[in-house]
Amino acid sequence: YAENFLIAIYDEQTGIVNWPYVTDEVDNQPADWKPEPLKEFKGATAYAIKNLKTLHVGVDGLRLRNKGEYDLVGALPVDGVFIPLKAGQKILGALAVQSYIKGIIYSEQDVKVLEFVAQHISTALMRVRALEAERQRTEELAQSNKIQTALYKIADAASASHNMQEFYAQVHRTVRELMHAENFYIALHDEQTGILSFPYFA
Repeated sequence: YAENFLIAIYDEQTGIVNWPYVTDEVDNQPADWKPEPLKEFKGATAYAIKNLKTLHVGVDGLRLRNKGEYDLVGALPVDGVFIPLKAGQKILGALAVQSYIKGIIYSEQDVKVLEFVAQHISTALMRVRALEAERQRTEELAQSNKIQTALYKIADAASASHNMQEFYAQVHRTVRELMHAENFYIALHDEQTGILSFPYFA
């Protein structure tokens, strides 16, 4: 039974937990699922993430709540299972299922199935993150190469231009290749007179 299901993602750099996927029959208001700092979050999801351990509400929930290990957040479920998403000791987030219906509780076998699913989600997340990091590195390298090419063009223009106005225009054309630069000017400051002049303005 997984009518109430969520995936939480934890960002180690920012310390924020966000909820890319939530479907819940009771707590389904978007405002209830805003990103939250893990250190300030006391719910069952936070327990699974912080402790790298599965929390089965029907088995351990009351005992752990009484010990102050976590607080109830939102509607009271009849049962729920909160499982960390992890790769080794690296925490990626958590997934959970909940039941609000009397008589629908999760068995030990259900928990094992979810833990198995969580392992595969964790592997998929690591692959996606690796691909995203590679894509970002490729984009940064491409941008770096574009900037390097632009610098060469500007250096060539400095030696090839017959007058400064031609040089400034070439600088503008080169910057246009890097970004939107229809509105562009070059200002020069004369230290002796303190005067600011604009030899090129578009």
